[in-house]
Amino acid sequence: MCPELHEWIKTVSDVWLAAVTTALAIFTFGLVRATQALFTETKVASKRQLGVNTWLHFIDRWDSPVMHKERKGIADDVRNRGVTGGSDPILDFFEQVGTVYRLDCVEKELCDSSFSHDAENWWAALEERVGTLRKDMKDDSVYNEYEAFVKALRAENPGRPLISPKALEDYLQGEIEL
Repeated sequence: MCPELHEWIKTVSDVWLAAVTTALAIFTFGLVRATQALFTETKVASKRQLGVNTWLHFIDRWDSPVMHKERKGIADDVRNRGVTGGSDPILDFFEQVGTVYRLDCVEKELCDSSFSHDAENWWAALEERVGTLRKDMKDDSVYNEYEAFVKALRAENPGRPLISPKALEDYLQGEIEL
C-alpha cells in the first residue's frame, strides 16, 4: 500500500474518531443534564408527597375520636371553669404541627387551610395556660413552636381579624358540640 493512501486512511480515521468522540461527549452531557433535571423533579415531587402525607396524618389525628373527646372536654373546661391542666393534648398536637411547619415538612398551604382556624382559636383559649406553664417550668420555650405557628399564620394572612371573646366563646361551644 502506498504511504499517501495509508496516511489518508489514518487521517480520515482520526477525524471520524474525533467526530464520534465529540458526539458521544455531547450526548453524555445531555444525559447528565436530563438526569439532573429528573433528580430535581423527583426531589420536589417527593418533598411534596411527604408534605401531603404529613398533612393527612395530622388531619387524621385531629379528626380522630380520641382527639374529639379531648377537644370537647378541654373546650368545656376552658369555657365553663377556666383553663385547667388537662389542655396538653391540644397544645402537644399544635406544637407538633408547628414544628413540621417550621421545618417545611408539611404542605403549608394545606396546613393553613386546614388548621389555621383551630390553631388560632385554641391558642386564644390556651395562651394563658401556656404562660402559666412557662412560668412554672421556668422555660420560655414551652410550646414555642405552636406560638410561632400561630404567628406565621397571622403574618401570612394579615387581613384576618384577631379572635374576639364572642368568637372564641362560639368556637368553644362548637368544639363542645363535636
